[in-house]
Amino acid sequence: MIESFTPEDLRDQMWRLKHLYKCKKQGSGEAIPFYPRPEQRAIFQRLIDNPTDLIIIIKSRRLGLSTGLNIFQVDSSVFTHGWTGELIDRTENDAKKKMDNQIQFAFNNMHPLIRQSYQGLSESKKEFSVIARGESKTEKSSIYASVSARGGDCSMLHISEMGPIAAMDDQRAQEIVSGAMPAASQGRTVIETTWMGGKKGELWELVEPILRNDPNAKGVIYFFPWHDDPEAIETEGSITKETEEYFKQLESKLGKRFNQEQKKWYAAKKVKYRHATKREYPSTLAEAFAAPIKGAIYAPYLDEAEAEQRITNFPVDRSALVHTAWDLGTPFNTVTWFFQMIGQEIRIVDCMLEKNLTPVDRVAAINAKGYPLGVHLFPHDGKRDTDTGESIADKFTQAGLSNIRIVPRTKSVWVGINATEEAFPRFLFHRANTEKGRERLVNYRVDNESSTGKAIETPVHDRNSHAADALRMIKEGETAGLIRATVGNRGGRRLKANITTIKDSAPRRSGRGPTVIRPGA
Repeated sequence: MIESFTPEDLRDQMWRLKHLYKCKKQGSGEAIPFYPRPEQRAIFQRLIDNPTDLIIIIKSRRLGLSTGLNIFQVDSSVFTHGWTGELIDRTENDAKKKMDNQIQFAFNNMHPLIRQSYQGLSESKKEFSVIARGESKTEKSSIYASVSARGGDCSMLHISEMGPIAAMDDQRAQEIVSGAMPAASQGRTVIETTWMGGKKGELWELVEPILRNDPNAKGVIYFFPWHDDPEAIETEGSITKETEEYFKQLESKLGKRFNQEQKKWYAAKKVKYRHATKREYPSTLAEAFAAPIKGAIYAPYLDEAEAEQRITNFPVDRSALVHTAWDLGTPFNTVTWFFQMIGQEIRIVDCMLEKNLTPVDRVAAINAKGYPLGVHLFPHDGKRDTDTGESIADKFTQAGLSNIRIVPRTKSVWVGINATEEAFPRFLFHRANTEKGRERLVNYRVDNESSTGKAIETPVHDRNSHAADALRMIKEGETAGLIRATVGNRGGRRLKANITTIKDSAPRRSGRGPTVIRPGA
């Protein structure tokens, strides 16, 4: 830490951030001088130069961005009379830890010549307040840490881990966007987070307009991948063929070379985090958006399908029938998968979802695709009477959809899910035609219900579940004998069907520098 400084030095906030503070060393917890990393300096400069910009940081783990932002708040509260800062975190415990280990710690261990001139008014786990010695308490500056904002004007709002909040607690995410963020509209607002939840939710609604360069979108996105971290290296271990192939593709995308130590580091993280690696340590922004959420059911299988090149823009085999599998709900929530069963393969060739169509218009849209249609698999509620006394299947039959078959109801939703999981190695997905449907499958997840004292995994019923319920009709329909494989073309060869069925079973679940995206860029 620097021994002397001038008044001019103290008027420069970037200088202060580089020279006056300490932070805890990862692992040991010892106090070490805080010197901003390149990622932290980039954010500091933005906060200083463009104080009213909305800054959204999508990051890899362990880059110190949360620490840096909290030290920025401490510095601002010490050198700005009446500063009011807010820290919103994922849990109360996370907020308290950051208040204690980052905010209070940075103040108590700042340069002693500065520290002696200020008095801390609160040692609370939820509030940090400070005044210059001899000043009135009405001049105090404060930082508050919680899971929701207090309301009122705010000099700086720092939202940590908004990705998990938006993915797991939509109501709280809405409250933050509609309440806390407007209160900070005249000050600084920073969202720093790992990504969770795919392309949906309140955070995605903020990010998406910026990504598509909407001129009316407000804010700037910074992406900091794991490979920006010079400490992300490992000298021990080995690199699998799969990992080598992954880096070959990554190097082609980024125009960047990775050394063996970086590859070994990533391979070790892959072993530890498995399918969550892309969420915790994304290599690209696209990976972050594709990362599965906690409790994801089909996301790991779609990852495998991608790795095994079973998600491609393959041509639809016009010599084989195209069947459909449905989930029935309101018109907008009705989902239809189009698939072919050729040999052992289940080829998902198309998907229709989130369209407000009448049965007549929906059947017309299906016919307009020009596929040689086969069987239409409706779930058991297809035979349910509507308010007119006719079943849903009857309405679609009258609309011109023939060969509808009702899939018998299983004793548990897990029967169909388990069967679909076992059959996933047989699935091929048309990349372009099924993109939105696959996005819904990636975000289909379980929640842990423990009201009985025993944790039970229950599939979450939301907009993602409609696509997932329709998909499992394929295996449930096959098991019930409602569809069978047809002989089609595959690379000029004829394949013979060899289809297995699944018995009813109980659930068995358990270049360096940031990417910066701004509107109009």
